[in-house]
Amino acid sequence: MLQLFYAPLFVTVFANLLYHFASKSVNEKSNLFFSLLIVYGIAWLICLVTFLSGSHKTSLLQEVKYLNWGTVLLGIAIVFVEVGYLWMYRSGWPVNMSAILVTSLLTLALIPIGIFIFKEPFNLKEAMGILFCLLGVYLLQ
Repeated sequence: MLQLFYAPLFVTVFANLLYHFASKSVNEKSNLFFSLLIVYGIAWLICLVTFLSGSHKTSLLQEVKYLNWGTVLLGIAIVFVEVGYLWMYRSGWPVNMSAILVTSLLTLALIPIGIFIFKEPFNLKEAMGILFCLLGVYLLQ
């Protein structure tokens, strides 16, 4: 059961490694939005095949009914995340610094959202961990 708990973490880390390697490797001469059009076309095909080959307990119509504003907002956010990273890499940001800086700033921005909107706990130990992470980012400069 412990493996199932950590499996999503390892999948996410591995996928992020592929993501940043691929993002840094996209041809700088290509148009950002055309590249993303192809990227999302491939992602769409993978999702479609996976959905159609899966064992569903609900119909496609029911799945459409489950969608809400969060799905739309996620789609918008993903485009800007992709554009942001591609733009950073094309502007000369190193892959090792850009990801850690974005993640650190994102974590700082998510703290009040987690506390005030999602009512998640936040304690001194977590605050110290974030402080050490920020110190690490500072030392990397």
